[in-house]
Amino acid sequence: MIILRAIPSILKILFSKNVIVSLAVMIAYVALMIVMFYKIGFWNISMLFVTIAWFFGTAFMAWVNVNEVNKNQDYFKKAILDNFKLAFTVGLLGFIINLHVFSLTIELIILPVLSVIYIIIEYLKIKKEYSQVSKVLNPLLVIAGFYLLISAVFNIYSDFKSFLTINNLFTFLLPPALTFLYLPFIYLLALYVAYDKIFKLLNSWVDKRNKELAKFAKRKIFYTHFINLRNLNNFSRKNTGNLIRLNSKEDLLNIIKPFESSKAHDRN
Repeated sequence: MIILRAIPSILKILFSKNVIVSLAVMIAYVALMIVMFYKIGFWNISMLFVTIAWFFGTAFMAWVNVNEVNKNQDYFKKAILDNFKLAFTVGLLGFIINLHVFSLTIELIILPVLSVIYIIIEYLKIKKEYSQVSKVLNPLLVIAGFYLLISAVFNIYSDFKSFLTINNLFTFLLPPALTFLYLPFIYLLALYVAYDKIFKLLNSWVDKRNKELAKFAKRKIFYTHFINLRNLNNFSRKNTGNLIRLNSKEDLLNIIKPFESSKAHDRN
């Protein structure tokens, strides 16, 4: 019952126009990575299951969780470790699947079900109110994973030569490689979200009083912070009230001055 209540929450994030656009851009970026890997011989159709598992387990969840990047200054340090752990897990799962020829029942039913369970568990990590669901689903995934691992070990022992293939190596390395190329996209998306939040604030409070001041503020803020997400988030947290009360260019220059000094210090 709790799982059924969680599903609408997952789907709800797809209703906004901005969210749909950002999701489409994310999918296009991932597709571009896959095409690039295919062109250089690093990806083939046998890796489709691993790619789908990585997309929903890593790419999609990082996209859903993009606001956490702006709330937590150390997000990327933690995210890099967590996402690479997750990527290696997905890679290992795909690696095991490639080693074993499963029955049609497992291919069509069990593996997709396990994938859905895995995706739900990853989603519930950011929904603390459904933590009890994770406690139920995690053991199921562990048991299934243990079975697949035992099957893989048996197959390796039975036919060691087929284990030592370039395709198996690429299958294992694919999720970490995708994650490595995907993190810059998440950074730029978080940067866009941070700027969008500030600019919407200026549109709501300053633009109505002084359009030229609002435009000047946007240009100045962008020039000062550019792609420095940490500084931009610090500025946003400390100056939300100041931006709402902004009345002149001098007000803006005063609140931006400490960050310009920080920028100059970083260059030196």
